[in-house]
Amino acid sequence: MHSNKDSTSRELAERIERRIDLESDGGDVMIVVEGSAEDEPALHGLLVSSDMMARASEVWKRMFRGEWAETKAGQPLVLDYREDGYVAVLIIMNIIHLRFVDVPTAISLDELKDIAMFTDKWMVTALVVPWVQGWLEYLSGSVNNVGREAEWLWIAWEFGLTDVFNRVGCRLAFGGAIPVAEPSPPTTLSFSYSDAQVSFSTSNQHEEQDIFRLEGPDTLTLPPEVEGTQLTPRTHR
Repeated sequence: MHSNKDSTSRELAERIERRIDLESDGGDVMIVVEGSAEDEPALHGLLVSSDMMARASEVWKRMFRGEWAETKAGQPLVLDYREDGYVAVLIIMNIIHLRFVDVPTAISLDELKDIAMFTDKWMVTALVVPWVQGWLEYLSGSVNNVGREAEWLWIAWEFGLTDVFNRVGCRLAFGGAIPVAEPSPPTTLSFSYSDAQVSFSTSNQHEEQDIFRLEGPDTLTLPPEVEGTQLTPRTHR
């Protein structure tokens, strides 16, 4: 069993086209990710430290030091992270290895979604908190984009953005427009409504069907059966 796994790891390592060393003293883990080279898919290898990863995540700590210990003396342990976003993995590893100068101040919505998924998987959400506000300010306009609700819901849930979660959720549930996002102060992670707001009424024209329309700036009135319902994502770990 171990022989087959070792063989697969060696074959994967041999296919690496670009290697990035993130540990100056020599890493003991090689993370394989799917990147690109000259606009073509290519495997990248990130040489990292298991000690730094173990300090960042209890899951990695168990992998490297506990009952799941997988490190091997004399050769880097190969981890297959090809299913994770390349930029997301590289950003997290740069943060873990204190290479803050290499952490971008602006990223795409897909990259932020990949980061949210990766931090959730490995329980390292707190690592990216100092950068989340800046990323959100850069992406605030895209919260209105139709068809990107799934990405925003995941991001809002992972990073505890209650306002974003509720408002995107209301748009999906009731068909209202997503409010314009406004950057919040550096100490908070939130978005606010623009001048228009959604309210509820009935109309004979629609055979008494519940109708939502934009009316005033301050209140969101819901039908009786959902009155008081609050959608709340989880808070930071």
